[in-house]
Amino acid sequence: MNSSKTCEFCEEPEHIERPCPLQLVKNWRKLQVTVPKLPNYLYLIELSNAFERLVESNTPDPQLSERHQSFINRLEEFFQTQFPGSKLETYGSCINGFSTGANCLDLSLTFSTEIKETSLDASHERGTGMIESVSKLLTNNETVLEIQDIKLIYEKIPVIIFVSNKDGLYVNLSLSDPLNCLNLHSRERGFSSFTSSLMLIYYLQQKGYLPCLQEAYEGDTKPEIIGNNCNVWFQTDRDVVAKIWRPPNDNITLAELWINFLKFYLFEFDRNKYHVNISSLKPTEHTEPIKYLSIIDPFLKSRNLTATIKPKVFKMLFKLLYDTLIYHSTDRGMSPNYVTWTE
Repeated sequence: MNSSKTCEFCEEPEHIERPCPLQLVKNWRKLQVTVPKLPNYLYLIELSNAFERLVESNTPDPQLSERHQSFINRLEEFFQTQFPGSKLETYGSCINGFSTGANCLDLSLTFSTEIKETSLDASHERGTGMIESVSKLLTNNETVLEIQDIKLIYEKIPVIIFVSNKDGLYVNLSLSDPLNCLNLHSRERGFSSFTSSLMLIYYLQQKGYLPCLQEAYEGDTKPEIIGNNCNVWFQTDRDVVAKIWRPPNDNITLAELWINFLKFYLFEFDRNKYHVNISSLKPTEHTEPIKYLSIIDPFLKSRNLTATIKPKVFKMLFKLLYDTLIYHSTDRGMSPNYVTWTE
């Protein structure tokens, strides 16, 4: 019987090196020589235009967005009458620009402590659990709410799924804090759209193409808004931002920004030493060893949004970044000098 172990990151037979060589940025940097040179400036323009068309094709129709918001408002009013103090929030790709379709909506329903302890248990079948109670409530009122095909899916965070009758909107409703949902999705499927957004913002900040809103204040004292025991204030006054920050005066293309984003996280950013932290332009060092990549939640700064991601998911994601870089660096899709990421 073969008792050999495999590395949790690269999934190869356990090696002597600790940590795994593929966890170290210095080893990824060796792959820079395999990246083809960009063909020419015309190619960058064509690739940029392709990205812009992609955005346009995935931008929801304004009228459809209005109908979706009307549906959310109606659903929230219903929950408010059943559970005063409850809160319905939209999260995920449907609101942050990463959506690839307009007909899917992620919603999070949370309750006050009083409701958790009384209304759901006493009024809606004690012992069946919160998610079952809400699912039954929706089923009993599907005509009023104009919804159908209600199903309860038991995942690590249970989800109620249903469809809006009017426009075929698919809804995923969870009874958990939105960040918990995003973290679970990250753990099982890869980076959530929220963490991907933070990666992009941080890269653009480090290159000077975006300001750090948490540092864009006038005077010597930073304003404070305390949430989750930390200062979550950020600048919302565009005039103040315009006084403090100026973008670089260059003509970089969208394609160059994208390709340099991939290079930044594959080869440049020392993820073994620093956090991705959009709240500070100054690099934030780890206080403890980080195996893969740490992305700090700007609204709960003690939380590493990638802490629960499985090693094999990191392997898949960095392979995807590398393969995407190779693909977009040549107008032939794949370079004849292509070298696989593990070679």
